[in-house]
Amino acid sequence: MAAHWTEAALQQLEKFDGVTSSNSHRKDDFPDAVALLWDAFGPKVQEEIKEDDPETKARKEQQRENDEEHFKRQQMHSRMFGNEALPSVQTQSEWMRSHGNGGEFPPPSSAPAAPAAFTKPFPRGGGSFANIPGMKHLRKP
Repeated sequence: MAAHWTEAALQQLEKFDGVTSSNSHRKDDFPDAVALLWDAFGPKVQEEIKEDDPETKARKEQQRENDEEHFKRQQMHSRMFGNEALPSVQTQSEWMRSHGNGGEFPPPSSAPAAPAAFTKPFPRGGGSFANIPGMKHLRKP
């Protein structure tokens, strides 16, 4: 740190003992400022954290409920009337037109291949595809 007050602040910290009070030639402004800073922003233990009074708690709960209801109304309005804040959807032809194809689909590269030979997915059986070997005595004739 390089400021005009750095040296004076460090000297005040070196001379501060916590017992002797300040006077015209013994300054303790910087240690006081550090103590206030620590008190306000330093870590706290659970006993130091102040509980909100019931009125403040009720006000915060009411505000949270109001915010939640407002958010629900906004969502319902968006679902019913659309949301103008969302970008518009680009169609495939618009995308193709923007990429220099004029909105036309490209011709197929070749004729589609013939389908593979048909195979039966299930074994033949007595009207059911669930024929388990060794369980013929359970089947109805």
